[in-house]
Formats: sequence, C-alpha cells, structure tokens
Amino acid sequence: MEKKFIDLIAKELEIDKVKIFPDARLEEDIGWDSMDAISIMSAIDDEYNIQLDEEEFSKIITIQDIYNLIKI
Repeated sequence: MEKKFIDLIAKELEIDKVKIFPDARLEEDIGWDSMDAISIMSAIDDEYNIQLDEEEFSKIITIQDIYNLIKI
C-alpha cells in the first residue's frame, strides 16, 4: 500500500497510521461508521480523482478493499 493512501485514510479517520494495515476490518478494528465512509469517498475523489459508487463502497470490509477500489 502506498504511503499516500495510508496517510489519507489515517487523516480522514483521525486514527494512528499503525492501525492502517491491509487486513484491518473497518467496523471491528477501526470503528468505521457511515460518516467515515462519506469522508473517505470524498477524500479519494479529491486526491485520486476517482468517484466511487456508494453501492460498491458499501460492500467493503477491510482497508485492502478500499485500496483495491482505487487501484482498478
């Protein structure tokens, strides 16, 4: 995973970068909620110029799932 991606996720979720690892489960490990999802979708659009589909994004479970969406 790119440092830029990890930095973005940590900043948007306001968590320590050490919690950002591929298998980290968004709800269980990070405490993810719907507002976090909106924040991340917006940040990805701004940073990578990628508009993510809300339905597709709602199916993600791990940090790796988010990363895979931006690397398609």
